[in-house]
Amino acid sequence: MRELLSAAVRVLDSGRVVSGWSVALTLPVSLTVMAPASYGAERLTWLMAVVLAWMCFAGALAFLGLLERRLVHPRVRRTVVIGGVIAAAAARPVVLDAWVTAFGGDVAPSGHLPFRVATNVVVWAVMLLTVAVTLDALRALRTANTLLRSVLRELETPRRSALAYTSRARRTVQDATSHVQRMADALQQGPATRPDVQRLADAHLRGPARRLAALARESVDDVPPGIALAGTSSARHIAFRLPPAGVVSTLYVACMLPYAVRTAPLSEILAGVALVLCSGLALDLIPRRILRRGRTAALTLFAVMALNIGLLLSAVAWMTGAGLITGLVPAVVYPLIAFCTAGCAGEVRALRVEQRRLSNALTGRMRLAHAGTRRAREGLRTAATFLHRDAQGRSIAFALRHPEPSASALAELVDDLGVVARRVADVMDAPRQPRDAPSLDALVDTWGRVLSLRVQIDAEARTGCAADAAAGSDVYDIVAEGLLNAAKHGLGRHADVVIDLVTTGAGPHVRVRVTSPGALPAGVQLHPSSHARALGARLDAVPDGVRLEGRVALLTPDAVVSADHLAEASIRRP
Repeated sequence: MRELLSAAVRVLDSGRVVSGWSVALTLPVSLTVMAPASYGAERLTWLMAVVLAWMCFAGALAFLGLLERRLVHPRVRRTVVIGGVIAAAAARPVVLDAWVTAFGGDVAPSGHLPFRVATNVVVWAVMLLTVAVTLDALRALRTANTLLRSVLRELETPRRSALAYTSRARRTVQDATSHVQRMADALQQGPATRPDVQRLADAHLRGPARRLAALARESVDDVPPGIALAGTSSARHIAFRLPPAGVVSTLYVACMLPYAVRTAPLSEILAGVALVLCSGLALDLIPRRILRRGRTAALTLFAVMALNIGLLLSAVAWMTGAGLITGLVPAVVYPLIAFCTAGCAGEVRALRVEQRRLSNALTGRMRLAHAGTRRAREGLRTAATFLHRDAQGRSIAFALRHPEPSASALAELVDDLGVVARRVADVMDAPRQPRDAPSLDALVDTWGRVLSLRVQIDAEARTGCAADAAAGSDVYDIVAEGLLNAAKHGLGRHADVVIDLVTTGAGPHVRVRVTSPGALPAGVQLHPSSHARALGARLDAVPDGVRLEGRVALLTPDAVVSADHLAEASIRRP
């Protein structure tokens, strides 16, 4: 119910309450649910009057829709739309009576006019808002689908971005190497004083070191601003879903109560409301009881029950003396409201799923981009350290130690700079020292002194962590976070650590699960500053207690990114 109410408020603020679809749908509603029960005039006469009254009503709504789109301030727009709909709905029975009178027909007694006005206001407001919410959900869903497809097409971008970033990193490292070499060449050309050494260090070392550090910090994880939203949306069926409890009964009572107040005594009204509420309670509870057997079975039962409840209400109306057409209204209106609310609930749910898919696709894309540039970033940081700590530091120390440097001292500095230049040149291809399985073993041994641990490390996962230094470091951090949580919040001082390798469409991933006994309070997750959370790890309540689970991608050159896998990976859980 809260979702539908928030959707209604969002539609009122969007400036799209009245649309072409809602104006068009007022015609069948005017000819069926809102048609007069009887008139003294000929059937063709009042049919013409209804159509002409509808044209006036539709014209007023069309003008209101144009005005709605021209208003800028949300509060003014909301006030104009609500007031305009109420005014147009309240004027409809008056306009209808005027047309009937013009054609020589007999209108309803004047005492019925307040009830007819109230009926029109309630029914048309509910109908227009329901149509607006449905169209807004479809529109947002279509936009999300288009954006999702665009982002998934861009999932190839991380590979291209990583290659481009690595290429820039190599060029920057080569430029830094050439600066170090030029400084060494300048020192070899002739005698150099201490100010000369300081000047050359400032000119050839400080700037390249800062550029290396800046490039290492540069983010390539942002979504490119040029993602196009254009594109045709793929066809999809309307996803029905059980509506929130109480919605069908509430809408039916709101639409039909004005009729009942006008035509039935109080005892029959109270009996009818009780029957509607009891039937609605059954409609809300019974399909949900069999929902575990399958959504199709629950929706089928929901549809059958809605049709039967509508027929039951019509039968009760006929038994209490209602006419044929008047008594047929519940059999049409109740299932119609039930199906519309189920469609709205399904579309709202589908919209939330699509937004979750989009979020997961973006998250997966950013992780791939980060994984693809980790090695280059490490090389840049190492090169910046060599220039700043070794080359620039030795040059400054040389200037301080040698106020008047000798030729042998300069030759020694040149040799040191040559060593730094070679180390900087090879930094992009030098092997890294991984934080691999032995360090995981050391971590487990340390925590094993205070916790009772049961550890399972898959051999393939151990090999993958040893081969990919960055992945091994991330696995280490997730395990450390999980054991820390188990020590601080777990019960019984026990934890299970399971590390295995899983194969996905995005390549092999190391899955880390740290489970400890205890209860997870509602809404509790990892702290925003947690590195494990930044890696995508999450806390979940499981039958055995609380589990911290995360996946770390192993960087392989031949990994094939599956857009569907990345989009649906986190929506498979119930």
